[in-house]
Amino acid sequence: MRNVSAKPLMSPESDNGCGSAGRNSDQPASLPDLVALAAASGDAYACLAVYPAAPVEARAGLETVMFARRRDRLRWAAAPWTPASVLDALSWLEDPAIDRRLAKHMATPVSALDRIEARGCEVMVSVLMAGHPASDSARLARLLEALGPPVAPVVAANPAADRGLLERCLEMNPKCSAGAVAMSRAADSPLLARVWEHADAYVQAEVARHPACPPELLKKAAMSPLVLLRRKAAGNPGAPVAMLRRLSGDPEPVVRAAAVGHPMLEAAVLTQSCNDSEAMVRRRLARRRDLGEGVISRLALDADPWVRRWLGRNALVGPDWLARLARDPVMEVRRSVGRNRNCPEALQERLAEDAAAWVRAAIAFRTDLRRDIADRLAHDDSVDVLAGLARNPVSAAAVLMGLVRHPHEDVRRGLAHNPAAPLEGLRRLLRDDYPFNRVAALGHRALEDSDVWSMTRDPEPQVRFTAWAAMVKRLRAEQDNQWQ
Repeated sequence: MRNVSAKPLMSPESDNGCGSAGRNSDQPASLPDLVALAAASGDAYACLAVYPAAPVEARAGLETVMFARRRDRLRWAAAPWTPASVLDALSWLEDPAIDRRLAKHMATPVSALDRIEARGCEVMVSVLMAGHPASDSARLARLLEALGPPVAPVVAANPAADRGLLERCLEMNPKCSAGAVAMSRAADSPLLARVWEHADAYVQAEVARHPACPPELLKKAAMSPLVLLRRKAAGNPGAPVAMLRRLSGDPEPVVRAAAVGHPMLEAAVLTQSCNDSEAMVRRRLARRRDLGEGVISRLALDADPWVRRWLGRNALVGPDWLARLARDPVMEVRRSVGRNRNCPEALQERLAEDAAAWVRAAIAFRTDLRRDIADRLAHDDSVDVLAGLARNPVSAAAVLMGLVRHPHEDVRRGLAHNPAAPLEGLRRLLRDDYPFNRVAALGHRALEDSDVWSMTRDPEPQVRFTAWAAMVKRLRAEQDNQWQ
């Protein structure tokens, strides 16, 4: 929802009534009141937001507003933010176009899928349900028997498919199902051995990387003339140390890199890999979380900038080597030091004065930043630096009030993600010209209920939806507190 041309709800200097700590005259005091107001508003987005909190007897009135137009029904069935309870209600409409959208939607509940399956549906919808994360093994079995070989690869790829279903898929459509079976967590060693027999190199590669790969097949993959199979074997979590040691000296750099990245590789081999002729291998080595001081000292002097860049982010690197990397001529290396969680305070201060804005931005986002450094960065002219300060709880309230008036929407939006944002700044963000900033601000806990309620009349539909949904969350929390 990026609509930079949308007008603000009111001018930045006007009062929207958010300043009062009390309740607005028309503000609902309970969830039933909120549901009744949404139904009476005639706003489909309001009804959509409160529907999950509505009692059964009130839902018909909300549906009358939400489902009045077919284009809206189709929109709700596809929108990623549509509540699951609304998707369930849509499944009662018996509209093939809606059913297709529901079968694709990742939030569609089991009850809706059951309803669509029970009344019969298009083949396409059945195939989509076979791949849906809410489908259990029982549904997958029914769909497999009903649709036969064409749906077997889809069933095999579903995480809910058990070992028996995988075997049945392999029997029905061995050529197309082999790859999905080889990647399934439910596949065991005997099943993977069956897949290997008649598979091409790509499917065999998936078998080689599977944790349940039979030892004899893993050994065969590690000795294969195909680079792909050796690389996958080097990445297998159960690969023996002796195999990893041999693969770390493989003629192909991609295989050596895979072996160097394996957590079980011996420290002596890691030391040797520091001198590998291929930067790809040394880059992978620099990302490990078990490097010794000797390996770190070599990699810090590596000629490849990406090796030093990965090392700069590594939490194992001590302050002395971080200080050296912080003086690196390559900007990205210095930035990686600024993003290292163990970057010392002295280095943070130095990097905050770096000539590259991207390096200074790395410091601006740090929540362990000293207040005086943050105050100096507040005079920066880089949008990236200021956006980091805007969401940083270390920033002073006066700085944040200045940033919420910044001409760039990304800087202003930072306050919505700052847990220490002042209420006055958040209220100003609720009147922002940019709709997405108003949406982001509505999720902040520091806002009062009256602030959120005032946004239910915003001209932007997505803002209204977010405001109504936020009111549901707040009133529900208030109700829960009363019951405790």
